[in-house]
Amino acid sequence: MVELWLKSNITNEWVSMDLGADLAISLNKSFEEIEDFSTIKSEYTKTFELPQTFTNNNFFRSCFMVNSSNFSDAIIVGAVVKYGGADVFNGNLRLNKIINNENGGSYEVFLTQSISSLSSTLQNIKLVNLDFSNLTHELTYDNIVSTWSYSGGSYTNYSGLTGTLLYPLAHYGYDDAQYYGRFQPGSSGFTNSGNALATTQFAPWLNVKYLLDASFSAASFTYTSDFLNTDYFNGLFTLTKANTGMGAKPAKDSSSNANLFIVENNTPFMDIGYNPPRYNFNTDYFDGFILTDELLDPLSIFSPSQNSTPSGRGHFFTPAVAGVYKFKVSFSAFLQNAFLPVYLNFAIKDVDDGTIYNQVQGLAIFNSTTPTEYTDIYINATLPAGRRVALYYAVQDTAGDKYADIVFMYQKWELWTSPIISLSDNVLLQQQIPAEITCLDLFKGIVNHFNLVVLPDGENNFLIEPWDTYFSSGNTLDWSMKLDISQSQILEPTTTLNKEYILTFKESNDVLSAYNIEDNNQVFGTYRLVDKEPFHTGTFKQESIFEPLPISTFDDATESNILIPHLYELPQKSENSNPYPPMASGLRLGWYNGMLDATITGSSVNWYMLSGATAVAHSTYPAISHLSSYEYTQSSFSDLNYKNQYDFWQRWNDSYVGYTSHDVFGDFWFGRLSTIYEPDTKFFTGMFYLTPEDVKNINYNDKVYFKEAYWRLYEMTDADITSESLVECRFLKIPYDLPSRTYISPTYQQSEPPNIPVVSASTYSISFFEDVSVLNMCNETAGISVYYSNCSIISDGCSIFTDTTATSPVSEGVLVKPVGQSTIYQTQENGLLVSIQTC
Repeated sequence: MVELWLKSNITNEWVSMDLGADLAISLNKSFEEIEDFSTIKSEYTKTFELPQTFTNNNFFRSCFMVNSSNFSDAIIVGAVVKYGGADVFNGNLRLNKIINNENGGSYEVFLTQSISSLSSTLQNIKLVNLDFSNLTHELTYDNIVSTWSYSGGSYTNYSGLTGTLLYPLAHYGYDDAQYYGRFQPGSSGFTNSGNALATTQFAPWLNVKYLLDASFSAASFTYTSDFLNTDYFNGLFTLTKANTGMGAKPAKDSSSNANLFIVENNTPFMDIGYNPPRYNFNTDYFDGFILTDELLDPLSIFSPSQNSTPSGRGHFFTPAVAGVYKFKVSFSAFLQNAFLPVYLNFAIKDVDDGTIYNQVQGLAIFNSTTPTEYTDIYINATLPAGRRVALYYAVQDTAGDKYADIVFMYQKWELWTSPIISLSDNVLLQQQIPAEITCLDLFKGIVNHFNLVVLPDGENNFLIEPWDTYFSSGNTLDWSMKLDISQSQILEPTTTLNKEYILTFKESNDVLSAYNIEDNNQVFGTYRLVDKEPFHTGTFKQESIFEPLPISTFDDATESNILIPHLYELPQKSENSNPYPPMASGLRLGWYNGMLDATITGSSVNWYMLSGATAVAHSTYPAISHLSSYEYTQSSFSDLNYKNQYDFWQRWNDSYVGYTSHDVFGDFWFGRLSTIYEPDTKFFTGMFYLTPEDVKNINYNDKVYFKEAYWRLYEMTDADITSESLVECRFLKIPYDLPSRTYISPTYQQSEPPNIPVVSASTYSISFFEDVSVLNMCNETAGISVYYSNCSIISDGCSIFTDTTATSPVSEGVLVKPVGQSTIYQTQENGLLVSIQTC
């Protein structure tokens, strides 16, 4: 027996729908679900019809506002399909059309996965709409320095600003209208107490995990993820600097109080009173005023209406700070199909928990085709910070015509006075974050950058894991007996794959990024994969929401271990132009490296920062970088670049090693792309005899055995979830299993340089296999070289030389394997050996 249960968006109760006798619900699955969750097309059904019965009519009239001439096609409701008492589909239902005829008519509907509602909800919330009230702080020396004590782990393990906010050392340019210290060596620079850096030269970086958690919380969703709780991800921060100053922008630097808005709507809309009957009475306040046009909103605290229905998304604002807010409300409206006036109430109400902060009752709209106008109705409300607050209305049902149709011609809501933030020293995160970025932009940026899979996992919860992790965790299924060998079967190569993959950051106009584009004709940190197969065509380009983070020494000219971002523009080529013009920045990803030693030309130095009028000396500096740490051995650290590349600091600093194989492509994208471009990878299409349980239970990471090979589901077409049936399935052959990944996290401490060997005794003559091919050395077909070592038995930390006096170390990067041993080593600086593989 098949059952369809729908969840009312009015009462939150589940209702069993009446079904037609010949009901068939066919489901489609597509790998697109894995590739881009925000444009999901998979796990959707063909349209099917539900009869117009008493039960069904009541449900659709109330939930979809169905009447004789209209319904809302923007509404979705929860849906569960049961087969034999077991759930075979969990998701949403949407109304496609209404069919009326003499036999009673029907509702044409279709089912979709719930993930689409995640995308639309996150899209509706800007980052500046999130609750940052607990992070409001003064831009003082003590607050800045307190953020430097973060040493890894979840931000929830810390108090105050630490762990959530970070003020690392970076060069954001100079503003000649303010005092600043210069990133220069010598008496004129920041290593002299008379030229200390100002607190206004530091900008806030927000913990990425904190932002992600706040986004999901605001959207009323949750997630399950091992990766998002790793030290690797917990240590990520993103720059929030939307202003063109040389650091954070305190509220006092605003020219006037920015905590204001004016919004309006001039497009008429009708609130229908009957068919279906109105339910928005007295103080229920279900419907919000439609406010689509922002006339003033300097803090971007208002989220405009997203569609032209009172129950649609949007039309709320988020108070930046707690206090008394004073509003003006204006509107004009007239009545249709009315016998008496309508008496309207309106309220300032919390969108999420329903708290009514204040209300005005009994505004009469007269029974006339001439609009009744109300101008500048004043209403005050004491509001907490960080709540979503909206202007709602309801009709009184104790007087007047409660079912009259109300036509609103004009609506306006103005926040005209509020807690003044322009005179405070507070840093408000709403003023630092780029106003246009939504929570969906942030989430998609994270998902795309780290190649994550996002799948529904229970009600309003989602599973989020890296591609390799997800595909190594599936079940093994045997479908050998389900394949219908009497039907046609197609085996074909992967000719539809792209010829080129480009993974790149968003282009930036900061000085080092501009230099990189001039030199390399691409954005810093870009990865390009070009396949050699002649039949592959097309290009896949993924541009990140994040901008790159190239690093150089403090002045990009002097040998130093003080490695920082340079986030200012290329200077204009005019005589009096600022050589270091500050700039606004988009989001940039970086790891906090901890407090690292400050050295210039090999000597330890102090740099100075102002605490009030006092210059305070620091011998270490708070480092931020696309590298998880600065190390002395290669591939012992991670890189947030898609492709590890030669960085600007390496021109001036040859102590640290810049190369690592643990870049974003190597750690997150290699497994995905390497398998599909293997010569043995093929597509298979055939017909399989499947039950509704088979359709529900198969996942894209399952290994399905048939035809003497293992495959993964790619597409499923017209899979009936109401009865057993033949289903066309397309599979992708699995050439090999993906290996498990270990992510290298930040250490938050200064790396120790390797001990340079001092040869105090005679060196030992040792024979080595030497080749660029690891395979040749393991097979011992490589050539043999004789080198001299300070160790009689080779192990990590030994050094090798070309001469018996140990004065000429073997060059860096040489691969060697001692004769009679199984370990392959690579030479580092000073001939130091580091093991890289065992044969």
